[in-house]
Amino acid sequence: MPAATALTTPASPAAAAVPAAVTTPFEAGTEGYRCFRIPALVTTPSGALPAFAEGRVATCGDIGHNDIVMRKSTDGGRSWGPLKVVAGAADEDAHGNPAPVVDTATGRVSLL
Repeated sequence: MPAATALTTPASPAAAAVPAAVTTPFEAGTEGYRCFRIPALVTTPSGALPAFAEGRVATCGDIGHNDIVMRKSTDGGRSWGPLKVVAGAADEDAHGNPAPVVDTATGRVSLL
């Protein structure tokens, strides 16, 4: 019987650049939200990582009180600043599908 051969794929340069102590910006059941869905992450020219998501309050369903929330990391994802509600805090409507875009010339982040 022939010997088994393990097939491996070399790690990509991007995978090698990820720091070992990366943390999760959003965790279900915390910050007053049942779950977080539809995450979006961008990198600004300064290297900051603003992360956005739908913060779903009562259920994890698409319909209901969903806010758009944000946390920012300035250390490559090792830690995250406080959670901020950027849309929906004052109502019970569903706000969803965050789509951040960075203007690389100015560093401005626009949330569509």
